Amino acid sequence: MASNITSVSKREKVISLWSSGYQNKGICSRLHLSHQTVSNILSKFLQNGTVAAGKPGWKERTVATPNVVEFVEYSKVFTSREETV
Repeated sequence: MASNITSVSKREKVISLWSSGYQNKGICSRLHLSHQTVSNILSKFLQNGTVAAGKPGWKERTVATPNVVEFVEYSKVFTSREETV
C-alpha cells in the first residue's frame, strides 16, 4: 500500500522551486507530484507559513472571542426558556 504523505523534504523542495520562480506545472513534472499535491502544499504554506505536515482532519483549537461567548450564553438562556414554556 502506497503512502499518501508527502515528506517534509519534498515539501521544502516545492517551496524552494516556487520561490525560485517555477510555476506549479514545472514543479509537478520536476518532482513527480500531482498538480493537486503541489497546489495543496503551496496553499497551506501561504496560509500557515510552514511546510510541516499536520494530522489529517485535525484543526488547531481557536480561542473563543467575547462575541462567541456572549452568543453561547444567550443560546443557553434562550434554550432553557423554550423548555420551561
